[in-house]
Amino acid sequence: MSLLIGINTAQAKIPVDGIEQNSKCQVEYKATNHCNSHCKKNENIMIASHRGDWRNAPENSIAAIESAISHGADIVEIDIRETADGQLVLMHDSNVDRMTDGTGYISMLTLSQLQSLRLRLLQGGETQLTEHKVPTFKEAIAAAKGRVIINLDKAWEIREKVYDDLKSMDAVSIGLFKSNANPDEVQEFLDKDDSILYMHKLREDNLSHIDGFDRHTPYAWEIGFETLTEPQINAELVESLAQESAIWINSLWYGQAAGFTDEVAHLDPISGWQNVIDHFSATIIQTDNVVELDQWLKCGKDRKKKTIRACIQL
Repeated sequence: MSLLIGINTAQAKIPVDGIEQNSKCQVEYKATNHCNSHCKKNENIMIASHRGDWRNAPENSIAAIESAISHGADIVEIDIRETADGQLVLMHDSNVDRMTDGTGYISMLTLSQLQSLRLRLLQGGETQLTEHKVPTFKEAIAAAKGRVIINLDKAWEIREKVYDDLKSMDAVSIGLFKSNANPDEVQEFLDKDDSILYMHKLREDNLSHIDGFDRHTPYAWEIGFETLTEPQINAELVESLAQESAIWINSLWYGQAAGFTDEVAHLDPISGWQNVIDHFSATIIQTDNVVELDQWLKCGKDRKKKTIRACIQL
């Protein structure tokens, strides 16, 4: 039966906790009182760390993957590119200019040329050079295997090569492919191996894709929304999707989940992370702040410096 039947796409504004709070004291008090109750409630939430843990190592480096894992990530998001000689490496941009001491497009550089470069710290730009090198996808698989899922960004167009690398290392089940491609195209790819994990990106303009998955149910739905009135976050629809799949929400920056960002969560986790859990059925949150999100979910039990207000004990 269609999940869209009976859904009112003109959704009313969703009530959210704490968003209207203006007083620092009010927000802090509300978050503090919430501390003891939220830990058990959120114990099954998975953390996806964006580009590894780029706050502590160069983004998309093996060190960033290791740091994300050590700080509590369940999923590590990486970006995959293909070199001039057909090898797969990790890099967000199509060129190496921002993240290395070199220049040029990855598609025009060989693996050997790329591995002669040094990665810049954090998110690159004017940051200092490190001794870290551009990793291959296989090196990333080796670092993640048996420890975390790897979310494969920028990989759909080269999915066959990505799959082959995962298969060669007996690691297909840790790679989470994603796209907003036509469901027929997606299911043709999924038909080849039942162990492939797949997440579909759901937005206002592709709601019809939901009913296109007649052979394979996505492992997760990545739901993005700029405002609270968009039909893809209709409560009934999201709850229906959550019955069989994980719900992935990005708290990275404004516009991916309206205003429920990491920055808002730093001021008051109730207004940020807790809202996407309570009101949008999030079971996976992608963050640029893996340390803070992990410690908030643990309620600060392992944190010496209690910088997350939801875990302040008065």
